Amino acid sequence: MKKFPITIVTLLTLAACHSDGGPSHFSRPQNPNTGIGVPSNPDYPFNNKEAQYNASITGLISNNNSITSDYVTYRLHNYSYYNGDISAGISNIDIADAMQWLITGEKTVDEITKKYAGKDELLHLAAYAIDNRINNCISKNGTAASCFVKWRDNNPETFKKISTEILKYTTPLSAADANIRTANDTQIKFIIDNDGTITGATIVKDGTETDYKNWTIIKTGEHPLTVEKMQYLSEGKNMGLTYSDFGTYYISKTQYEKDTDEPTISSVESNVPFAGGYDNHKIDTVDIATDLTFSGRAVGKAESDTNTIYLNDSATLKFEKETGHSTLSASFHNWYDIKVKDNGEIEFSNYTNEKDMVKLSAPENANGTITDTGAKMNVGYFAPVPATGIPTEAAGLIQYTENASGIKMDLSFGAKE
Repeated sequence: MKKFPITIVTLLTLAACHSDGGPSHFSRPQNPNTGIGVPSNPDYPFNNKEAQYNASITGLISNNNSITSDYVTYRLHNYSYYNGDISAGISNIDIADAMQWLITGEKTVDEITKKYAGKDELLHLAAYAIDNRINNCISKNGTAASCFVKWRDNNPETFKKISTEILKYTTPLSAADANIRTANDTQIKFIIDNDGTITGATIVKDGTETDYKNWTIIKTGEHPLTVEKMQYLSEGKNMGLTYSDFGTYYISKTQYEKDTDEPTISSVESNVPFAGGYDNHKIDTVDIATDLTFSGRAVGKAESDTNTIYLNDSATLKFEKETGHSTLSASFHNWYDIKVKDNGEIEFSNYTNEKDMVKLSAPENANGTITDTGAKMNVGYFAPVPATGIPTEAAGLIQYTENASGIKMDLSFGAKE
């Protein structure tokens, strides 16, 4: 007697599975031409604890292989379900390198085909990771090269947005290598642990290095016991700067006496402006290809012998290709509007301060402005690919002292396209 029931059960079991091994309970859109599912991009944000923690401190790109690999896994959202298992020997780092290559420059179909000749699966993986929906084109017998180029050209804004994200999580950079300084040439160097997490910073001043591990120094050998804490306050992270940063830092000191329960808290350094970025992503002004107008912020302080005003307002940075000069304009709601050029010229107007503090001694001219020279302005322009000559962001420092009154202005600023 033939065992039909077993055969029927077996056939039913096979019929309950999709041809690519997907579970029958998973409901997915179907491509009517092929019956293969149409994937969609992840609808949840990338979550890597090291990357997320670093992002809470600075917007500077800071990756290691672990962060990059996690990001590629995130972008390969359901790839195996739609296409089968990935072949052994193709690593997430290989895929990340291919993703970066594809999004850099306007690659043609011929260039892509030549680059990945004999590496069809790697190209498919990279295209899919850039945008999962490209898979639908490939499933209709399109090539990964032609499908990617068609998607890129038809979706310029989406392409620009995902390219920025891909560079953020796959570029092999460490925040420890960023060149961040104050106007007095004090350097801030991030401390990075083995997992790639920022765990503090080193202040380098006058050749002396002071490590704030976990942002703290505990001086146990002293009496009274002293605890110093550093705060690194990035403005760049709030603006989306990734190759540069700017802001202010603070160092406070708490002393604990044996005979009292109340500690003594004092300021060691307060509201010190800093700026900088990755030197290997910096563009010399002579190599900038065009005029620029960037929007951003300026932060810092203006101080006299008796008073200090903290400054934080919007700013505009302009670069003129013909002259090679940069100009920063900022309107401070509690002080002056300023206009500073990198040749040292500075202009103040529209003084506003409820307590009439930190007012320059120089009189206004007929135009209602105060002009002077001697301002110090340093600005760095940065880009994902400096060879293009097209910066995407900038950061810098400004210092000025009015000789007659001794009033000082100390600023950092950042801006982007």
